[in-house]
Amino acid sequence: MIDQQWELKEKGVFVGHLSIGTFIQSGTAGDPDIIAEAWYNLYEKKHSFEETFPKGIDPTKL
Repeated sequence: MIDQQWELKEKGVFVGHLSIGTFIQSGTAGDPDIIAEAWYNLYEKKHSFEETFPKGIDPTKL
């Protein structure tokens, strides 16, 4: 995936992945609007191709 990310970046395409480690439910930390904002920030900043949601969660500990 990382090689594809760089190949596509050269063509102006952003490849990103947001790992969601919570239940998705309105009115909670997993509110769809909050998750959408995290996706948008990942796309807008383009500083990494993969992040976890919520911040600081360690998927290896789940």
